Amino acid sequence: MKSFSLFSLDRKNIDRNLLQVKDEGYEVMHDGKCITVFSAPNYCDQIGNKGAFITLHEDCKPKFTTFDAVPHPDIKPMAYAGSMGSFFGM
Repeated sequence: MKSFSLFSLDRKNIDRNLLQVKDEGYEVMHDGKCITVFSAPNYCDQIGNKGAFITLHEDCKPKFTTFDAVPHPDIKPMAYAGSMGSFFGM
């Protein structure tokens, strides 16, 4: 696989939309010059959207993969949060 550069990252050309839910997990706009990807399916367990990710190959054509949410395990929210400090030597 060859190494390639898609574009030069220039701070003034980066759109900083931090959260933009897309029903199908992604949206292509402006003749393919702008792509929004949202990887969290069924956001907040309420929206019903798909998640997505992009795979780019040598020809730089995006391949979109979408996926649905899976049911949550039957545990309390943040059940494992108390033990996270042990991973970092705390």
